Amino acid sequence: MRLRDYPFVVVRLACNACPRFGRYRLVVLGERFGAEALLTDVVSAISADCRGRREQHPGRRCRAYLPDLVDPRPPDLPAAAVRSLRLIVGGKQG
Repeated sequence: MRLRDYPFVVVRLACNACPRFGRYRLVVLGERFGAEALLTDVVSAISADCRGRREQHPGRRCRAYLPDLVDPRPPDLPAAAVRSLRLIVGGKQG
């Protein structure tokens, strides 16, 4: 997947091995890396200063990922909106 294909305005980065967490605006990452950049390359570049990148032990390696691709709930949706959203069924009758 390329940066241009990322479905949200906010890009969140997290790690399964440490408490590291970050939020980035998609447009800022687009300016920095280019729209054609692979998401794996962007994650690697952002987490390049992680101590786990230098670890040789497989259990201590950096495990940075994009959580919103795992749980596809928009990160820029206000919490209050989640509770107030409802499905309206309708359309042309007849």
